[in-house]
Amino acid sequence: MALQKDIRWLLSQYQGPRKPKVYNKNAKKILKGAIYLYRYSNPKYKKVLEFYDARPMVILLNTDAKYLFGINIHFLPWTMRIQFCEIIIKKLKYKNRLKYSDIKKAADTVRMPHVFAYFALRKYIRSRIGSKLYQFSFDNWRSAVVNIPPNFKKEQDAYIMRDINRKVRELRASKKKKN
Repeated sequence: MALQKDIRWLLSQYQGPRKPKVYNKNAKKILKGAIYLYRYSNPKYKKVLEFYDARPMVILLNTDAKYLFGINIHFLPWTMRIQFCEIIIKKLKYKNRLKYSDIKKAADTVRMPHVFAYFALRKYIRSRIGSKLYQFSFDNWRSAVVNIPPNFKKEQDAYIMRDINRKVRELRASKKKKN
């Protein structure tokens, strides 16, 4: 099944209070803090990446004409994903941008090592987005986060999460050695 059709199929199965809003990938007025889903099957460094998410679900932190920058929640552990998203979205709902301290505080609240957020921060080139942007707003993001899985390429989901966990342990160990 083609990825764009896959996204449409997932959205047809989506049982949130409202259907997601749909934006062109070059739209200028997209909402920071909302969660966006789109197809990204042709990253710039596709040949050298160990793995990538061809269907990122991103909490948008910043945007310009060339890039989308945000937290791809598919790179966060399942056990902490919903709580982390809830805290971040609440903060963004009331102020239009996040500081690093907000992300750090959200990670602390759910007892998630900060380096997970580091792995989840991603920059996407708009011209390489292969579909429209599907926006899950503040009142209908939870069902999307729970029900729409990642589409990792080059490796299995379990391997990717094990690899991220290993890198997190290594970063934490190196930080302890420095102190």
